[in-house]
Amino acid sequence: MSKHLDNKIFDSRIKSDNISSAERMLGFFIGPVSVMVMNSILSSYLNVYYTDVVKLGVIWNGWFLTTFPIVVKLIDAFTYIAMGFVMDRFRSRQGVARPWILLSAPLLCVSMILLFAVPEGSQFAVALWIFFSYNLFYSVAYTAYNTAHTLMVPLSTSDPKERGKLSVFTNMQHMLSGMLVAVVFPTKIVPMLGVNASSWVRLMTVIALIALPLISFEYFFTRERVTEANRSEATGAAQNKAPLRAQFKNCLKSRLWVMFMIYLIFTQFASRLTHISTFY
Repeated sequence: MSKHLDNKIFDSRIKSDNISSAERMLGFFIGPVSVMVMNSILSSYLNVYYTDVVKLGVIWNGWFLTTFPIVVKLIDAFTYIAMGFVMDRFRSRQGVARPWILLSAPLLCVSMILLFAVPEGSQFAVALWIFFSYNLFYSVAYTAYNTAHTLMVPLSTSDPKERGKLSVFTNMQHMLSGMLVAVVFPTKIVPMLGVNASSWVRLMTVIALIALPLISFEYFFTRERVTEANRSEATGAAQNKAPLRAQFKNCLKSRLWVMFMIYLIFTQFASRLTHISTFY
């Protein structure tokens, strides 16, 4: 796959050695905000759509909608580790993280539509469709995108001041997406959609089609300067990587790491309960 990325068509449009204004606005703000909006909509309204619009709360007496997100989160925990493992060893002309932003873009958009385009059929078939599309979005597409997206700030520059400025832009994305989904969506959009499933699917299709080119902005208007500067050194290091099992054992030896993981589990659990319950 890395050989296909050698074509100049996949090269970054950013040529400057320092972070440019176009890179900040297009690569680190406008591009990522589309994914943040998609994730916010799913976190806040997907469960409401399943229960109030397509009436899936009856599947297995409500146990399916209760348990399947937990199972997917467990799967997602392992796919994040696997994605980090793959990315840590991935080498291409375009970098180690940027290619995964481009590769995940179509999967994010297709799976977003599939999550709402629930077909009619037996309870088992519907449950299988939801489980597959939910895993496709969160365990595959979003995991690949978010792992790469998180690495873009430290890989774009080694200047701590520039990293600080880029971090501000990433926080602005969350504020904007949160405002759209928490304010505009429930007051203007949801009343228009009502319980018409076709209207929901059409809206999500439009959002996905708009998001697809925007995600590509993050790919084409960012640059892995740190990766480029250390390319030969990184190649040599990749050949001496410790096995994943050994890395995990070393993590378990750190009390702070274990405490941080426990903290993340509780905060993620609380966050999911909040998102699911607030809009009821």
